Amino acid sequence: MKTFLFMIFMTLPLALCSKDNDEPKQDFVPVTLDLSGLNIQEDDTSFTVNGFKFSNVGSFSQDYSTLDNNNEIINFNGLTIWYDGTDLHYIELLLDNIEGISKITVKVFNNGTTTLVTIYNGNDIVEENQAPYRVNDVVFDVKNKVIDKLRISSAEGAAISIKLE
Repeated sequence: MKTFLFMIFMTLPLALCSKDNDEPKQDFVPVTLDLSGLNIQEDDTSFTVNGFKFSNVGSFSQDYSTLDNNNEIINFNGLTIWYDGTDLHYIELLLDNIEGISKITVKVFNNGTTTLVTIYNGNDIVEENQAPYRVNDVVFDVKNKVIDKLRISSAEGAAISIKLE
């Protein structure tokens, strides 16, 4: 009987202290990636913002001020994405190791040309939206989607921020 009680008292703390590999995953903590003031140059092929990795094809940092079609001034800071006569430039946010994202909001400027925001799984387009004219948010519900990158491309536009929730 003493041996039995001794075994219970010895194994009880071990049972209470043991860790399972089935611990619940932590929820994704929302973050806004501000794309202003990064000092990105056209020949930079990659950069990071708050630990998130981006690839870059021809985009660059710029304080932007322009007149729209109604002669209203539009001011913002961000990454200018444009067409150089040969290639459509873009940035890509790499999301292949990020879990728990349910919504992506991209603030972009479209100067009246084609500015596309696209989410991918590998080389397959999961969803693509054309940004409306001027500064607008492009929103994706990605809760039940498998994605590994977000691409912003434009003939004449800019990326201002990306919010991941």
